[in-house]
Amino acid sequence: MIPTRFATGLLAAAALASSLLAQGPLFKRALPAHTIGFLSAPDLQASAAEFDGSALAKMWHEDEMQDFISEGLVMLQQEWETGLKELEEMYSAGGFPISPADLLNLRLDGLGIALTRLEVGSEPTTVQQLLTVGVLVHLDLGESAAVWKNIVDFALASLQQEAGGEVETTTATIAGGVDLTTLSMPGTDMSINVAIVGNNLVLGTLTDEVKTFVAALQEGGAGTDGLSANANYRATENHLSPAGAELEAYLDLDAIVDFAISGMRILATETPDWPVELSVDGLERAITAFGLRSIKTLGLTSSYEDEKTVTRLFAYAPEAERKGIFAGEAKNVDMSFLKWVPVDATSVSAMRLDTGVVYSSLVAALRANDPQMADAILGQLSAVEQEFGVNVEEDLFGVLGDQIVWWSEGIQNLMSPTPDMAIVVAVSDEERLLANLLRASEMSEGLFGFPSSERRGVKTWR
Repeated sequence: MIPTRFATGLLAAAALASSLLAQGPLFKRALPAHTIGFLSAPDLQASAAEFDGSALAKMWHEDEMQDFISEGLVMLQQEWETGLKELEEMYSAGGFPISPADLLNLRLDGLGIALTRLEVGSEPTTVQQLLTVGVLVHLDLGESAAVWKNIVDFALASLQQEAGGEVETTTATIAGGVDLTTLSMPGTDMSINVAIVGNNLVLGTLTDEVKTFVAALQEGGAGTDGLSANANYRATENHLSPAGAELEAYLDLDAIVDFAISGMRILATETPDWPVELSVDGLERAITAFGLRSIKTLGLTSSYEDEKTVTRLFAYAPEAERKGIFAGEAKNVDMSFLKWVPVDATSVSAMRLDTGVVYSSLVAALRANDPQMADAILGQLSAVEQEFGVNVEEDLFGVLGDQIVWWSEGIQNLMSPTPDMAIVVAVSDEERLLANLLRASEMSEGLFGFPSSERRGVKTWR
């Protein structure tokens, strides 16, 4: 067992570490319009080259780092050589599909993973019928496709052998003369589907979707029926820079919320002791009132720019549908706020968030869920406020501004691996905030202090 586990891990490590060449944008162009989300690394060769010029790679090559890890590298090299010998023995005995030489030449040029369906059965009678998950995986195998095919065939044969008669295997010729192997499982519409299209390996859980995806790959994209036909995806992509990105991701939040609500409805129906006060309809109203339905989709791209990693995230929230924490006018981050960030910071993030709106949205969500319950909770909160002489809305949420920036200065030395971090939050009423903190310190009866100090005319509290 140990040699087998080692060989499997070796195979995965070699495939990823040796990634070269490119996948291109074909993967996402071939996805169906109803795609819920995807993650794509389209050009692993370019990504590896860009990473080699990054600050992190330079740190890795520094003498201090190499001296620190030298013993570990020697040990790994010894384990690697031992593993290759074990693998050679397994290959010679027919227990592994490829030779060590072929293993070292494996390449993975690009990859893409997509979630296409996520549904809960309306009247499930078995566990298999409860959930339908559509997944598509696209791997560009490059020049090592023939070796990868041997691995896939070996894996399918092993899976069939282990499953015995519980899995039915069929092979059909689909668009372009491609062979599609399907491993069907009883009691569910899902299956394991495998197809090799040129140098591309396609895996999927829904047979019809795999057939459509393979056809779209051969045609250079799904055309008017593909992801480009999805208006929400187009609106998200237009605010990002996917061309040339090392990584692109997309997520349909509306679909995720729909799935979660559907799952809760099934649980509420099938669970005898489901709490009466926990209404799924009320929870859905609360989610909408708080504003979580305002964001339709999320998009992300990550690229290397001037030896730095730049990640862009965009949340698509149509103005007409913004509620709760997303209601009102959207504002850009005030870049002058970055004056607080030290020049040697290695990671910087900034955002705007109106904390006053957060409080009002929480109250709106409570009332949308159950007005009577909301009145009871807010009444209890009011009693606590009167007892301690505070007002949560004004003294906690009302004193903070709408701008936040945080940064990390990275690891200063190997003996102290925790990075230095800091957060700066804009304040709308500094005197009231200071008074609240001092009062909280007094009320804690010594649990925590808030001493002050003055330096160069600037007074600070810690």
